[in-house]
Amino acid sequence: MFDVLSRSLDRLFRRFGDRRTLGQKDVDQFLAELRRVLLEGDVHLDVVKSFIEDIRGKAGEQSRLAGVTPTDQLMTLVGRRLIECLGGEGRRITFDAAVTSVIMLVGLQGSGKTTTAAKLARAAQKHACRPLLVPLDWKRPAAVEQLRVLGEKIGVECAIPPAGARDVAAHAGEAAADARRRGVGPVILDTAGRLHVDDALMEELRRVRDAAQPQDILFVADGSVGQDAAVQARAFEDKIGLSGVILTKMDGDARGGAALSIRTVIGRPIVAIGVGEEPDAIEDFHPDRHASRILGAGDLETLFERVQERVTHEKEERVRAMLESGRFTMYDFRDQLREVSSIGPLESVLKLIPGVGRLVGRGADMARAEKEMKRTMAVIDSMTHGERETPSLLDGSRRRRIARGSGTRVEDINRVINQYEQFRKVVRMAAKRGPGTVDAQSMLQALGRPGMRM
Repeated sequence: MFDVLSRSLDRLFRRFGDRRTLGQKDVDQFLAELRRVLLEGDVHLDVVKSFIEDIRGKAGEQSRLAGVTPTDQLMTLVGRRLIECLGGEGRRITFDAAVTSVIMLVGLQGSGKTTTAAKLARAAQKHACRPLLVPLDWKRPAAVEQLRVLGEKIGVECAIPPAGARDVAAHAGEAAADARRRGVGPVILDTAGRLHVDDALMEELRRVRDAAQPQDILFVADGSVGQDAAVQARAFEDKIGLSGVILTKMDGDARGGAALSIRTVIGRPIVAIGVGEEPDAIEDFHPDRHASRILGAGDLETLFERVQERVTHEKEERVRAMLESGRFTMYDFRDQLREVSSIGPLESVLKLIPGVGRLVGRGADMARAEKEMKRTMAVIDSMTHGERETPSLLDGSRRRRIARGSGTRVEDINRVINQYEQFRKVVRMAAKRGPGTVDAQSMLQALGRPGMRM
Protein backbone atom coordinates (compact mmCIF):
# COMPACT_ATOMS: atom_id res chain seq x y z
CA MET A 1 0.00 0.00 0.00
CA PHE A 2 1.08 3.59 -0.63
CA ASP A 3 3.81 2.15 -2.88
CA VAL A 4 3.64 4.93 -5.49
CA LEU A 5 3.85 7.68 -2.88
CA SER A 6 6.57 5.88 -0.91
CA ARG A 7 8.76 5.32 -3.97
CA SER A 8 8.35 8.91 -5.11
CA LEU A 9 9.26 10.30 -1.69
CA ASP A 10 12.24 7.95 -1.47
CA ARG A 11 13.57 9.25 -4.79
CA LEU A 12 12.97 12.84 -3.69
CA PHE A 13 14.87 12.48 -0.41
CA ARG A 14 17.73 10.63 -2.10
CA ARG A 15 18.09 13.47 -4.61
CA PHE A 16 18.57 15.99 -1.82
CA GLY A 17 20.24 13.64 0.65
CA ASP A 18 23.87 14.43 -0.15
CA ARG A 19 23.53 18.21 0.25
CA ARG A 20 25.20 19.54 3.38
CA THR A 21 23.33 22.84 3.16
CA LEU A 22 19.98 23.85 1.73
CA GLY A 23 19.43 27.47 0.78
CA GLN A 24 16.04 29.02 0.17
CA LYS A 25 16.28 28.14 -3.52
CA ASP A 26 16.92 24.48 -2.61
CA VAL A 27 13.97 24.44 -0.19
CA ASP A 28 11.71 25.95 -2.87
CA GLN A 29 12.87 23.29 -5.32
CA PHE A 30 12.24 20.55 -2.75
CA LEU A 31 8.74 21.83 -2.03
CA ALA A 32 7.93 22.10 -5.73
CA GLU A 33 8.96 18.46 -6.17
CA LEU A 34 7.03 17.46 -3.06
CA ARG A 35 3.94 19.18 -4.45
CA ARG A 36 4.29 17.21 -7.67
CA VAL A 37 4.70 13.94 -5.75
CA LEU A 38 1.53 14.57 -3.71
CA LEU A 39 -0.50 15.52 -6.78
CA GLU A 40 0.69 12.41 -8.61
CA GLY A 41 -0.43 10.47 -5.54
CA ASP A 42 -3.92 11.87 -6.23
CA VAL A 43 -4.05 13.87 -3.01
CA HIS A 44 -6.80 16.51 -2.86
CA LEU A 45 -5.54 19.91 -4.05
CA ASP A 46 -6.59 21.72 -0.87
CA VAL A 47 -4.67 19.17 1.19
CA VAL A 48 -1.59 19.59 -1.01
CA LYS A 49 -1.67 23.36 -0.63
CA SER A 50 -1.98 23.14 3.14
CA PHE A 51 0.73 20.47 3.31
CA ILE A 52 3.26 22.52 1.33
CA GLU A 53 2.59 25.77 3.16
CA ASP A 54 2.92 24.06 6.52
CA ILE A 55 6.31 22.58 5.57
CA ARG A 56 7.45 25.90 4.11
CA GLY A 57 6.60 27.79 7.29
CA LYS A 58 8.18 25.29 9.66
CA ALA A 59 11.29 24.90 7.48
CA GLY A 60 11.85 28.62 7.84
CA GLU A 61 11.45 28.50 11.62
CA GLN A 62 13.60 25.42 12.23
CA SER A 63 17.16 25.88 13.46
CA ARG A 64 19.99 23.59 12.37
CA LEU A 65 20.52 20.58 14.66
CA ALA A 66 24.04 19.32 15.27
CA GLY A 67 24.83 16.14 13.34
CA VAL A 68 21.57 16.29 11.39
CA THR A 69 21.49 17.00 7.67
CA PRO A 70 19.03 19.60 6.37
CA THR A 71 17.36 16.88 4.29
CA ASP A 72 16.77 14.78 7.40
CA GLN A 73 15.18 17.79 9.07
CA LEU A 74 12.87 18.22 6.08
CA MET A 75 12.09 14.52 6.25
CA THR A 76 11.09 14.94 9.88
CA LEU A 77 8.74 17.82 8.99
CA VAL A 78 7.20 15.80 6.16
CA GLY A 79 6.73 12.84 8.51
CA ARG A 80 4.97 14.94 11.12
CA ARG A 81 2.68 16.42 8.50
CA LEU A 82 1.91 12.98 7.08
CA ILE A 83 0.80 11.84 10.53
CA GLU A 84 -1.45 14.88 10.88
CA CYS A 85 -3.04 14.30 7.46
CA LEU A 86 -3.56 10.61 8.18
CA GLY A 87 -5.37 11.39 11.41
CA GLY A 88 -2.97 12.26 14.21
CA GLU A 89 -3.50 9.88 17.12
CA GLY A 90 -6.06 7.90 15.15
CA ARG A 91 -9.10 5.97 16.37
CA ARG A 92 -9.97 2.29 16.45
CA ILE A 93 -13.26 0.41 16.30
CA THR A 94 -13.91 -0.99 19.78
CA PHE A 95 -15.76 -4.22 20.47
CA ASP A 96 -17.35 -5.03 23.83
CA ALA A 97 -19.06 -8.37 24.41
CA ALA A 98 -21.12 -6.85 27.22
CA VAL A 99 -22.69 -4.16 25.02
CA THR A 100 -24.87 -4.53 21.92
CA SER A 101 -23.51 -1.87 19.62
CA VAL A 102 -24.72 -1.17 16.09
CA ILE A 103 -22.34 -0.44 13.22
CA MET A 104 -23.81 0.88 9.98
CA LEU A 105 -21.71 0.55 6.83
CA VAL A 106 -22.44 2.97 3.98
CA GLY A 107 -20.82 3.71 0.64
CA LEU A 108 -21.14 3.43 -3.11
CA GLN A 109 -21.72 0.17 -4.94
CA GLY A 110 -18.55 -1.85 -5.40
CA SER A 111 -16.66 -0.24 -2.52
CA GLY A 112 -16.47 -3.51 -0.57
CA LYS A 113 -19.15 -3.03 2.11
CA THR A 114 -20.28 -6.66 2.19
CA THR A 115 -16.82 -8.18 2.56
CA THR A 116 -15.98 -5.47 5.10
CA ALA A 117 -19.06 -6.40 7.14
CA ALA A 118 -17.82 -9.99 7.35
CA LYS A 119 -14.30 -8.82 8.27
CA LEU A 120 -15.65 -6.66 11.10
CA ALA A 121 -17.68 -9.61 12.34
CA ARG A 122 -14.54 -11.76 12.34
CA ALA A 123 -12.63 -9.06 14.23
CA ALA A 124 -15.46 -8.86 16.79
CA GLN A 125 -15.27 -12.62 17.36
CA LYS A 126 -11.67 -12.19 18.52
CA HIS A 127 -13.03 -10.04 21.35
CA ALA A 128 -15.43 -12.77 22.52
CA CYS A 129 -18.39 -11.05 20.84
CA ARG A 130 -21.30 -12.75 19.07
CA PRO A 131 -21.81 -10.48 16.06
CA LEU A 132 -24.95 -10.33 13.96
CA LEU A 133 -24.79 -9.53 10.23
CA VAL A 134 -27.79 -7.73 8.74
CA PRO A 135 -28.08 -7.60 4.92
CA LEU A 136 -29.91 -4.47 3.75
CA ASP A 137 -28.90 -4.37 0.09
CA TRP A 138 -32.02 -5.98 -1.33
CA LYS A 139 -31.77 -4.55 -4.84
CA ARG A 140 -28.37 -5.95 -5.79
CA PRO A 141 -28.76 -9.50 -7.09
CA ALA A 142 -27.46 -12.13 -4.66
CA ALA A 143 -26.25 -9.51 -2.14
CA VAL A 144 -28.19 -11.10 0.73
CA GLU A 145 -26.91 -14.55 -0.20
CA GLN A 146 -23.33 -13.27 -0.44
CA LEU A 147 -23.44 -11.97 3.13
CA ARG A 148 -25.10 -15.16 4.35
CA VAL A 149 -22.34 -17.29 2.81
CA LEU A 150 -19.62 -15.07 4.25
CA GLY A 151 -21.24 -15.25 7.67
CA GLU A 152 -21.54 -19.02 7.45
CA LYS A 153 -17.86 -19.28 6.54
CA ILE A 154 -16.79 -17.61 9.79
CA GLY A 155 -19.63 -18.95 11.96
CA VAL A 156 -21.58 -15.70 12.32
CA GLU A 157 -25.37 -15.40 12.38
CA CYS A 158 -27.01 -13.51 9.52
CA ALA A 159 -30.46 -11.88 9.94
CA ILE A 160 -32.05 -12.88 6.62
CA PRO A 161 -35.10 -10.74 5.77
CA PRO A 162 -38.39 -12.66 5.75
CA ALA A 163 -39.97 -13.53 2.44
CA GLY A 164 -41.91 -10.61 1.00
CA ALA A 165 -40.19 -8.02 3.20
CA ARG A 166 -39.90 -4.61 1.55
CA ASP A 167 -38.94 -2.17 4.27
CA VAL A 168 -35.18 -2.31 4.89
CA ALA A 169 -35.36 0.27 7.68
CA ALA A 170 -37.93 -1.78 9.57
CA HIS A 171 -35.80 -4.90 9.18
CA ALA A 172 -32.73 -3.03 10.46
CA GLY A 173 -34.61 -1.75 13.50
CA GLU A 174 -36.09 -5.15 14.31
CA ALA A 175 -32.72 -6.89 13.96
CA ALA A 176 -31.07 -4.36 16.29
CA ALA A 177 -33.88 -4.65 18.86
CA ASP A 178 -33.73 -8.47 18.74
CA ALA A 179 -29.96 -8.40 19.22
CA ARG A 180 -30.33 -6.19 22.29
CA ARG A 181 -32.92 -8.54 23.77
CA ARG A 182 -30.64 -11.55 23.24
CA GLY A 183 -27.47 -9.79 24.35
CA VAL A 184 -25.58 -10.39 21.11
CA GLY A 185 -23.59 -7.96 19.02
CA PRO A 186 -22.22 -5.94 17.47
CA VAL A 187 -24.99 -5.63 14.91
CA ILE A 188 -23.36 -4.90 11.55
CA LEU A 189 -25.65 -3.32 8.95
CA ASP A 190 -24.63 -3.90 5.33
CA THR A 191 -26.57 -1.17 3.52
CA ALA A 192 -27.25 -0.69 -0.17
CA GLY A 193 -25.07 1.37 -2.48
CA ARG A 194 -25.42 3.00 -5.86
CA LEU A 195 -23.02 3.83 -8.66
CA HIS A 196 -23.40 7.45 -7.61
CA VAL A 197 -24.93 9.48 -4.79
CA ASP A 198 -28.66 10.08 -5.24
CA ASP A 199 -31.55 11.32 -3.11
CA ALA A 200 -33.31 7.94 -3.00
CA LEU A 201 -30.23 6.26 -1.53
CA MET A 202 -29.73 8.95 1.08
CA GLU A 203 -33.38 8.85 2.14
CA GLU A 204 -33.16 5.06 2.60
CA LEU A 205 -29.97 5.40 4.66
CA ARG A 206 -31.52 8.09 6.85
CA ARG A 207 -34.48 5.80 7.57
CA VAL A 208 -32.15 2.89 8.42
CA ARG A 209 -30.11 5.17 10.70
CA ASP A 210 -33.18 6.41 12.53
CA ALA A 211 -34.61 2.90 12.95
CA ALA A 212 -31.43 1.12 14.12
CA GLN A 213 -29.78 3.99 16.06
CA PRO A 214 -26.19 2.99 15.22
CA GLN A 215 -23.29 4.04 17.44
CA ASP A 216 -21.01 4.11 14.40
CA ILE A 217 -21.75 5.07 10.80
CA LEU A 218 -18.70 4.08 8.78
CA PHE A 219 -18.12 5.10 5.18
CA VAL A 220 -16.53 2.26 3.19
CA ALA A 221 -14.44 3.54 0.29
CA ASP A 222 -12.29 1.93 -2.37
CA GLY A 223 -8.83 3.19 -1.43
CA SER A 224 -7.57 2.90 -4.99
CA VAL A 225 -9.82 5.68 -6.29
CA GLY A 226 -7.69 8.41 -4.70
CA GLN A 227 -9.12 11.79 -3.75
CA ASP A 228 -12.51 10.87 -5.24
CA ALA A 229 -13.05 8.81 -2.09
CA ALA A 230 -12.85 12.00 -0.04
CA VAL A 231 -15.35 13.72 -2.33
CA GLN A 232 -17.75 10.77 -2.00
CA ALA A 233 -17.33 10.73 1.77
CA ARG A 234 -18.16 14.44 1.94
CA ALA A 235 -21.56 13.77 0.36
CA PHE A 236 -22.39 11.05 2.90
CA GLU A 237 -21.15 13.17 5.80
CA ASP A 238 -23.37 16.06 4.71
CA LYS A 239 -26.48 13.91 4.23
CA ILE A 240 -26.42 11.37 7.07
CA GLY A 241 -23.31 12.04 9.20
CA LEU A 242 -20.31 9.75 9.61
CA SER A 243 -18.17 8.67 12.54
CA GLY A 244 -15.30 7.25 10.53
CA VAL A 245 -14.00 5.72 7.30
CA ILE A 246 -12.78 2.27 6.26
CA LEU A 247 -10.56 2.12 3.16
CA THR A 248 -10.67 -1.13 1.21
CA LYS A 249 -8.39 -2.71 -1.41
CA MET A 250 -5.31 -1.21 0.24
CA ASP A 251 -3.23 -4.32 -0.43
CA GLY A 252 -2.73 -3.15 -4.02
CA ASP A 253 -0.70 -0.22 -5.31
CA ALA A 254 -2.94 2.46 -3.82
CA ARG A 255 -1.51 5.89 -4.51
CA GLY A 256 -2.34 7.32 -1.11
CA GLY A 257 -4.65 10.13 -2.19
CA ALA A 258 -7.67 8.79 -0.34
CA ALA A 259 -5.87 8.23 2.95
CA LEU A 260 -4.15 11.61 2.89
CA SER A 261 -7.27 13.53 1.85
CA ILE A 262 -10.20 12.13 3.82
CA ARG A 263 -9.37 13.39 7.31
CA THR A 264 -8.80 16.95 6.09
CA VAL A 265 -11.80 17.02 3.73
CA ILE A 266 -14.47 15.57 6.06
CA GLY A 267 -12.87 15.80 9.50
CA ARG A 268 -13.47 12.11 10.22
CA PRO A 269 -10.78 9.51 10.99
CA ILE A 270 -9.83 6.43 9.03
CA VAL A 271 -10.53 3.65 11.52
CA ALA A 272 -9.49 0.57 9.54
CA ILE A 273 -8.18 -0.62 6.19
CA GLY A 274 -8.91 -3.73 4.14
CA VAL A 275 -5.77 -5.50 2.94
CA GLY A 276 -7.11 -8.57 1.14
CA GLU A 277 -10.11 -10.80 0.55
CA GLU A 278 -9.82 -13.15 3.52
CA PRO A 279 -11.96 -12.59 6.65
CA ASP A 280 -8.89 -11.64 8.70
CA ALA A 281 -7.59 -9.16 6.12
CA ILE A 282 -8.53 -5.99 7.97
CA GLU A 283 -6.26 -3.84 10.14
CA ASP A 284 -6.69 -0.99 12.58
CA PHE A 285 -5.39 2.19 10.98
CA HIS A 286 -2.43 3.76 12.78
CA PRO A 287 -1.48 7.13 11.22
CA ASP A 288 2.00 7.17 12.72
CA ARG A 289 2.83 3.62 11.61
CA HIS A 290 1.65 4.28 8.07
CA ALA A 291 3.61 7.50 7.92
CA SER A 292 6.65 5.45 8.87
CA ARG A 293 5.95 2.99 6.04
CA ILE A 294 5.47 5.81 3.53
CA LEU A 295 8.84 7.29 4.49
CA GLY A 296 10.53 3.90 4.09
CA ALA A 297 11.34 3.61 7.81
CA GLY A 298 9.50 0.29 8.09
CA ASP A 299 6.96 -0.64 10.74
CA LEU A 300 8.52 -2.99 13.25
CA GLU A 301 5.69 -2.48 15.73
CA THR A 302 3.15 -4.00 13.34
CA LEU A 303 5.58 -6.76 12.38
CA PHE A 304 6.20 -7.53 16.05
CA GLU A 305 2.45 -7.72 16.75
CA ARG A 306 1.83 -10.02 13.77
CA VAL A 307 4.56 -12.40 14.86
CA GLN A 308 3.30 -12.51 18.45
CA GLU A 309 -0.26 -13.25 17.26
CA ARG A 310 1.06 -16.44 15.70
CA VAL A 311 3.45 -17.54 18.42
CA THR A 312 3.17 -21.26 19.18
CA HIS A 313 2.22 -22.56 22.60
CA GLU A 314 5.74 -23.93 23.08
CA LYS A 315 7.22 -20.46 22.60
CA GLU A 316 4.60 -18.60 24.61
CA GLU A 317 6.46 -18.78 27.93
CA ARG A 318 9.72 -17.66 26.31
CA VAL A 319 8.00 -14.70 24.65
CA ARG A 320 6.28 -13.74 27.91
CA ALA A 321 9.59 -13.87 29.77
CA MET A 322 11.23 -11.80 27.03
CA LEU A 323 8.57 -9.10 27.26
CA GLU A 324 8.62 -9.03 31.06
CA SER A 325 12.39 -8.70 31.22
CA GLY A 326 12.99 -6.66 28.09
CA ARG A 327 15.92 -9.01 27.32
CA PHE A 328 16.26 -9.73 23.61
CA THR A 329 19.12 -11.87 22.29
CA MET A 330 20.25 -12.82 18.80
CA TYR A 331 18.44 -16.13 19.38
CA ASP A 332 15.20 -14.19 19.83
CA PHE A 333 15.99 -12.09 16.77
CA ARG A 334 16.51 -15.23 14.70
CA ASP A 335 13.24 -16.71 15.96
CA GLN A 336 11.39 -13.53 15.00
CA LEU A 337 12.83 -13.64 11.49
CA ARG A 338 11.88 -17.30 11.10
CA GLU A 339 8.30 -16.47 12.02
CA VAL A 340 8.16 -13.87 9.25
CA SER A 341 7.47 -16.45 6.53
CA SER A 342 4.27 -17.52 8.29
CA ILE A 343 2.57 -14.13 8.66
CA GLY A 344 1.76 -13.16 5.09
CA PRO A 345 3.13 -12.57 1.59
CA LEU A 346 6.89 -12.04 1.83
CA GLU A 347 6.79 -8.77 -0.08
CA SER A 348 4.31 -7.15 2.31
CA VAL A 349 6.24 -8.41 5.33
CA LEU A 350 9.61 -7.21 4.05
CA LYS A 351 8.23 -3.69 3.68
CA LEU A 352 7.83 -3.58 7.45
CA ILE A 353 11.56 -4.13 8.03
CA PRO A 354 13.77 -1.03 7.83
CA GLY A 355 16.53 -1.41 5.25
CA VAL A 356 15.25 -4.65 3.73
CA GLY A 357 11.91 -3.03 2.96
CA ARG A 358 13.62 -0.35 0.87
CA LEU A 359 14.83 -3.04 -1.54
CA VAL A 360 11.23 -3.96 -2.26
CA GLY A 361 10.07 -0.33 -2.27
CA ARG A 362 12.58 0.57 -4.97
CA GLY A 363 11.41 -2.21 -7.22
CA ALA A 364 14.20 -4.73 -6.55
CA ASP A 365 13.12 -8.28 -7.37
CA MET A 366 11.97 -10.57 -4.58
CA ALA A 367 14.90 -12.92 -5.17
CA ARG A 368 17.25 -10.19 -4.00
CA ALA A 369 15.15 -9.46 -0.92
CA GLU A 370 14.97 -13.17 -0.04
CA LYS A 371 18.75 -13.41 -0.49
CA GLU A 372 19.12 -10.54 1.99
CA MET A 373 17.03 -12.43 4.55
CA LYS A 374 19.07 -15.62 4.07
CA ARG A 375 22.30 -13.65 4.46
CA THR A 376 21.03 -12.31 7.79
CA MET A 377 20.28 -15.83 9.02
CA ALA A 378 23.73 -17.02 7.90
CA VAL A 379 25.39 -14.23 9.87
CA ILE A 380 23.52 -15.15 13.06
CA ASP A 381 24.24 -18.85 12.57
CA SER A 382 27.98 -18.06 12.32
CA MET A 383 28.04 -16.52 15.80
CA THR A 384 29.03 -18.40 18.91
CA HIS A 385 26.51 -19.17 21.65
CA GLY A 386 27.99 -16.42 23.81
CA GLU A 387 27.78 -13.86 21.00
CA ARG A 388 24.13 -14.67 20.34
CA GLU A 389 23.33 -14.38 24.04
CA THR A 390 25.39 -11.19 24.49
CA PRO A 391 25.71 -9.29 21.18
CA SER A 392 27.64 -6.53 22.94
CA LEU A 393 30.66 -8.87 22.69
CA LEU A 394 30.79 -8.33 18.93
CA ASP A 395 33.89 -6.19 18.57
CA GLY A 396 35.82 -5.64 15.34
CA SER A 397 37.79 -8.89 15.38
CA ARG A 398 34.70 -10.99 16.12
CA ARG A 399 32.81 -9.30 13.30
CA ARG A 400 35.65 -10.07 10.86
CA ARG A 401 35.62 -13.72 11.96
CA ILE A 402 31.84 -13.97 11.49
CA ALA A 403 32.12 -12.40 8.05
CA ARG A 404 34.64 -15.06 7.01
CA GLY A 405 32.53 -17.85 8.47
CA SER A 406 29.28 -16.72 6.83
CA GLY A 407 30.79 -15.75 3.46
CA THR A 408 29.74 -12.14 3.92
CA ARG A 409 31.39 -8.77 4.50
CA VAL A 410 31.91 -6.85 7.72
CA GLU A 411 29.39 -4.33 6.36
CA ASP A 412 26.79 -7.12 6.33
CA ILE A 413 27.58 -7.96 9.96
CA ASN A 414 27.13 -4.31 10.91
CA ARG A 415 23.79 -4.20 9.09
CA VAL A 416 22.50 -7.29 10.93
CA ILE A 417 23.59 -5.86 14.28
CA ASN A 418 21.82 -2.58 13.48
CA GLN A 419 18.62 -4.47 12.61
CA TYR A 420 18.92 -6.46 15.83
CA GLU A 421 19.28 -3.23 17.81
CA GLN A 422 16.14 -1.84 16.20
CA PHE A 423 14.16 -4.96 17.10
CA ARG A 424 15.59 -4.80 20.64
CA LYS A 425 14.28 -1.26 21.02
CA VAL A 426 10.79 -2.46 20.14
CA VAL A 427 10.97 -5.23 22.74
CA ARG A 428 12.27 -2.87 25.42
CA MET A 429 9.46 -0.40 24.73
CA ALA A 430 6.90 -3.23 24.77
CA ALA A 431 8.33 -4.46 28.09
CA LYS A 432 8.04 -0.96 29.55
CA ARG A 433 4.54 -0.11 28.31
CA GLY A 434 3.02 -3.52 27.69
CA PRO A 435 2.63 -5.37 24.35
CA GLY A 436 0.83 -3.42 21.66
CA THR A 437 1.37 -0.04 23.33
CA VAL A 438 4.72 0.96 21.88
CA ASP A 439 4.80 4.66 21.05
CA ALA A 440 5.08 4.70 17.26
CA GLN A 441 6.43 8.25 17.21
CA SER A 442 9.36 6.99 19.29
CA MET A 443 9.59 4.17 16.75
CA LEU A 444 10.03 6.67 13.95
CA GLN A 445 12.73 8.40 15.93
CA ALA A 446 14.46 5.09 16.61
CA LEU A 447 14.08 3.54 13.17
CA GLY A 448 14.42 6.51 10.85
CA ARG A 449 17.49 8.28 9.60
CA PRO A 450 19.66 10.09 12.15
CA GLY A 451 17.86 13.23 13.17
CA MET A 452 14.29 12.07 12.58
CA ARG A 453 12.61 13.52 15.65
CA MET A 454 8.89 13.22 15.14
